[in-house]
Amino acid sequence: MGIQIQEEKLELAKDVHRFARLGVRLMDSKEGGVVVTNGAESSLVSEVKDKKDQDPILPN
Repeated sequence: MGIQIQEEKLELAKDVHRFARLGVRLMDSKEGGVVVTNGAESSLVSEVKDKKDQDPILPN
């Protein structure tokens, strides 16, 4: 069982799926375009960002 996709949209669907596997997120923009963000971030990076204000050694 799978999802039925129109032939002309199949390549676009594959590209979006590839981006999703890489952690890339596509979002609608208020101006009518598309915003691309990197959704993949390690837990270590998140932890350092959360605690950077508490450690005077880390740059702001």
